[in-house]
Amino acid sequence: MTKCGREHPMKSIMQILRQPGKSLSGLILSALAAAILVVSAGQYSATVLTRANLDDRYDTLALVSDEYFWEQEGDTNTYHVTLPEEYRQWAADVIRSRPDLVEGEAYSGGLSAYIPELAPDNFSRHEEGFYGDGYNDGNPYRCAVLEVTLTGIETTPHEDASYFKADDLEEPVKVRRSISLLCTGRIDRVIGLEQGFEPPEGKTIALNVIVCDEEALDALQLNAGQRCLVYGMDYSDVQGRDMNGLILTWQDAFQELFGFGLSKEEIADRLDCFMTVCDYSSLPASGPDGQGQFVTFTAERRNYDKLSGVDGGYHYEYVPAEEYIPHYRVPTMTKLEGEAEEYLSSEEGRLWRQALEEMEISNHGFPVLAVDKLGYQAAFARGQARIVEGRDFTERERTDGSRVCILSQSLAAANGLQVGDTVDLRYYGYDYNINAQRQSMDRTSPPGAAIYSRAAGFLTETEGYTVVGLYRQNNAWQNANDPYGFTPNTLFVPKASVTCEMWMRRSGVFYSLVLQNGKLAEFEKLQEEVGYPGLFICTDQGYSQIVSALDDYESVSVNAFWVGIAAAGAVMVLLLILFPLQQGKTVAVMHSLGAGRGEKIRHVLAGSAGVLIPGGVLGGIIGALLWRRVTAGLMESVNVEIPLEANTPVTAAVLTAAYVLFMLAAVLAAALPVTREKGLRKGK
Repeated sequence: MTKCGREHPMKSIMQILRQPGKSLSGLILSALAAAILVVSAGQYSATVLTRANLDDRYDTLALVSDEYFWEQEGDTNTYHVTLPEEYRQWAADVIRSRPDLVEGEAYSGGLSAYIPELAPDNFSRHEEGFYGDGYNDGNPYRCAVLEVTLTGIETTPHEDASYFKADDLEEPVKVRRSISLLCTGRIDRVIGLEQGFEPPEGKTIALNVIVCDEEALDALQLNAGQRCLVYGMDYSDVQGRDMNGLILTWQDAFQELFGFGLSKEEIADRLDCFMTVCDYSSLPASGPDGQGQFVTFTAERRNYDKLSGVDGGYHYEYVPAEEYIPHYRVPTMTKLEGEAEEYLSSEEGRLWRQALEEMEISNHGFPVLAVDKLGYQAAFARGQARIVEGRDFTERERTDGSRVCILSQSLAAANGLQVGDTVDLRYYGYDYNINAQRQSMDRTSPPGAAIYSRAAGFLTETEGYTVVGLYRQNNAWQNANDPYGFTPNTLFVPKASVTCEMWMRRSGVFYSLVLQNGKLAEFEKLQEEVGYPGLFICTDQGYSQIVSALDDYESVSVNAFWVGIAAAGAVMVLLLILFPLQQGKTVAVMHSLGAGRGEKIRHVLAGSAGVLIPGGVLGGIIGALLWRRVTAGLMESVNVEIPLEANTPVTAAVLTAAYVLFMLAAVLAAALPVTREKGLRKGK
């Protein structure tokens, strides 16, 4: 003791060493209490965390069935890219009135990204993707500028006409739309072509030449032996592929060009490539007066699906030719007198140079799906696609709009990319006014990247996106006709990261109805009750089985938690009895020597902390080591195999700290009555 009767806290702690047996028992009890608490509370916190993560990781989706995209009318099928109105109305009613079943709707946005440093995987390398059971139009990689020597020209052009019926006319008015003829030629040089195609030099190409009238056809001056510069937007190397459709369409013309009496197989053997040659801006639609007007989308709507209803319906207008042609005119064929480079560098070749510049962008264009959540994509929800390297978007990245992306493993490998790298992309959109693009957008299957449109231009400046994950698909190219499929060229980004307009539709890869987890069976039963069985195909990634197993384990986990809390509580009560509550005599001596109440409380706290803190830390370490073993035993007891979400070191540290703080608070509470002056007098 000092002269003033004060005792240094270290002396209070040193007194522990004077009672080694009691101190050791206190250390053991503290470690035991902490270990029991860490094991019981830790395994239960893992159960709660796993349950929460399951709801975030697993998504229950209702996907529109393919059969409802078609409607029978007589002997023909009427095509829909989205659900007919009666089904959409029922779905809308369920969404509005049954929040207990339906969480909401998820729309993905379609964009294209120009990434000059990346080379796409060309569809033409995958026979099953383009010519098999599925269909992939191959946009935008089919544009080509070729130097061709014509070897044959059909003598009788084919006229394609339509009829316009006005209310004030008794008979329909015939409106010529176009005339076409078939040519064959030898490809001498490639001026512009996506690098994924096989080199076509020396091969035979069939050219379907389409113009607006005989005058335009005569202006081309087509003659056998003539060298031409040729541009098209649907080039395909067809040798060895299924040629039946093409040959049946042009069988008479091929017979004329190759010789009568040839079979389809013999005609197919003579062909290597095919391409349509047409400037669609020169083909006016039959407007109200049947004259030279064009049906176009307005600038604000060019990137939206005309039938989706997402943007309010079909937005179009008739515009005069002079307002349409400058934005959508493309080259077709021109006779070469000298070298192609000489012509391309001339003023006459300006339109061709423009086409080559746009091709360069399109040939490095990649389809992008901007998603609210990757799990809302049918392919990932059904297990047909999965992340194999890296990770999914985090919740924060999805909500904050972080510039991160996920791309296919095959695309990354082909371009030397890996997780953590950055890709610089610049968004551009789909333009329905480009004829080849319109054909792609009208299909139920998701379009590839867009053909670059100078009318629409770029939508953003160049932006850097960090690769956080790589995915792999089952039968990536065989599912090309699946409305919920996508090619390995597709990149995924958080929708919140996109600041420009996107193309959407209420079907396929762009749309998912998100159900509440665990409500799959109830939603399917509701469909049957209203007479729409199979309208939506539901999937929950096996959530129903997993959550049922987790319920079984959770019940055991709760019981184990309360047993552990009770056992730890009993040990902590015993610990309090042995230490702060037995400090009465020492405190009385301090009081008789004139120590203040604060000093007495500090003495009790210091003496107890010397046992509680090291014992608690030791118990926390032991508990962390035993945690997974105890958890595995509990799971085995109910025959459950679920990977639990748990950060063992962090959770154990938090629980240990909580135990120590609680016990110190309890010691303080016990020290208050022990150190009261009234109590000390009674104790004398």
